[in-house]
Amino acid sequence: MNEMHNKNEGFTLVELIIVVAIMGVLIALLAPSYARHVEKSRETVDIANVRSAYAEIMAEVMDEDASNIVKVVKLKQKRNDWQAFDPVVIAGKTHYKSEKDTDN
Repeated sequence: MNEMHNKNEGFTLVELIIVVAIMGVLIALLAPSYARHVEKSRETVDIANVRSAYAEIMAEVMDEDASNIVKVVKLKQKRNDWQAFDPVVIAGKTHYKSEKDTDN
């Protein structure tokens, strides 16, 4: 009695295609949400950096009684214009790439 056991182990091509299609749909649905989350985190970091620079300047003014202190704060949202969003929103204020630096 020589029976042949024909066990097919593994996945079929159709099953793999279905899994890849489902993954593609999930990624397509989640990508915009992820991009918004990344942009919001960059904005939060920028706000924290600006507040920190402000506190540092105010401390210097109090200590040294200086009136003209310049502090440059590099923004995460506009780094070398590489993959930077235009416009950039910081604390509810909109800034465009074409704008010059502000006086404040």
